[in-house]
Amino acid sequence: MNHIQNAAISINSGELIVYPTETTYALGANPLDTQAIQKLFNAKKRDQKNPLSIAFPTLIAASHHVILSTNTKLFADHFLPGAVTILCEPTNSQLKTMAKNGKIGIRIPDHPLALNLLTQINPLTSTSANISGTPGARTISAIDPELLSSISTIIDGGKTPGGKSTVVDVDESTILRKGSHYEEIKIWLEVNTLPFV
Repeated sequence: MNHIQNAAISINSGELIVYPTETTYALGANPLDTQAIQKLFNAKKRDQKNPLSIAFPTLIAASHHVILSTNTKLFADHFLPGAVTILCEPTNSQLKTMAKNGKIGIRIPDHPLALNLLTQINPLTSTSANISGTPGARTISAIDPELLSSISTIIDGGKTPGGKSTVVDVDESTILRKGSHYEEIKIWLEVNTLPFV
C-alpha cells in the first residue's frame, strides 16, 4: 500500500493528512466531516471564522459541490489547474457552513501527487500545513512538530515551489489576494469578464 492509498484511508477515517501542492504543503481533511474539520481548526489553531479552501481533481468534480457560472468556467479553463483559488457558492449544506459571504474557495492543484490523491478522495481541504499566522512549509521538515503530531499520513513530495495562490471572485471581477499569476489574472478579468450568467 502506498502513501496515496494510506492518505485516502486516513481521510475516510476522519483523520488529517499532509500533502504537497504547487505552492506549499497542504493540510487535508474531509470538508464534509464536521469532526474532521474541527480537528483541523484545532491543529492549526485557526479561527473558525476563517474559511478553508477546498481542492478537487477537476472542474467537473467541483461542479457537484459548487455553482459554476459561465464566467467562472471560462476563467477556470484558462487558469486551472494552478495556484489560483476561485470563490464559488457551495450547494452542499456542510460546505455552506464553511462559507464566507456565501462563498468558498476552490482549488485544482497543479501537482501530480495532489491530483493523484484527489482522484481517489475528494473533496479535500487545501489549507496550508502550518500553525495559523506562521509561514507555509515547502518541506516536511519545515512543518511545526506540534502540527505534525496531529497528522495521520504524510505524502512527501520533496521541496515544493512555494508562493501562494491568487484568490479571485470571477463573478465580481475582484482579486481578494495577490499571488501566483496575479498580473495575468488581472488582465484576463479586464478583457474577458462577461455580464453575469
